[in-house]
Amino acid sequence: MRFIVPWMLASLMSLCCGCVGEVITYDCLRVTMERSGEGCHLSWTVVSNHDANGDPKIRDYDYHSDGIPDSRTTLGYDQDSNLLTDEWDNGADGSVDGRATYTYDSEGCMLTEEEDRGADGNADYRCTFTCDGAGHHLSEAPDYDADGVVEALVTYSYDDDGNRLSVVTDNEADGTPDKREIYTYDAEGNALTWAWDDDADGVWDRLTTYTYDGESTLMTGEFDDGADGTVECRDTYTYESIQCP
Repeated sequence: MRFIVPWMLASLMSLCCGCVGEVITYDCLRVTMERSGEGCHLSWTVVSNHDANGDPKIRDYDYHSDGIPDSRTTLGYDQDSNLLTDEWDNGADGSVDGRATYTYDSEGCMLTEEEDRGADGNADYRCTFTCDGAGHHLSEAPDYDADGVVEALVTYSYDDDGNRLSVVTDNEADGTPDKREIYTYDAEGNALTWAWDDDADGVWDRLTTYTYDGESTLMTGEFDDGADGTVECRDTYTYESIQCP
């Protein structure tokens, strides 16, 4: 499954560079995003250094596309390419500012995520997942301050090909949905649309539409804030195979 997720900045919808890493064969990949539209001009660059299995082991984030890394993450995997550790260096100055650790079941489905956001040895966030036996998440239960109390519940559904169809978020874990998301895909399993119902009232509030080239590489993302047919922002992605820094 090729699934697009916001992994770089919480406020940005961006390319899942790890998904690209499943098909690339070169050592380092430079991805540049240019955002256009009234009030939403932006540019960022990510350089990923991949290991022999094609897994990104270091990512440098350049939020101004000026050639100077602003942050860095260092990633560690097991022999099955499951991500085990993620250490982030917010200033790309060589110091570890936080780390996350992950565990998996025998099918490679993530079971737990724990974050130490101060790199002080204390957990600040935990999340547990349930899986369907085929490597897909059925639910996640975040504990936002790692105090043992689950604050929310997120549930997922999939089609017969394993593509994620919906996400329902219950912010208080009280049985009442607070947000819904749905996805559509092309015949290759590429995400075509991502729609949000931010208050679960049955009315779509935001819509993102994606396009790809013939190799299923993400090329554009268009953002319709209001889901009213008007595109406010457009992201264009370019890719370059480079010699690793």
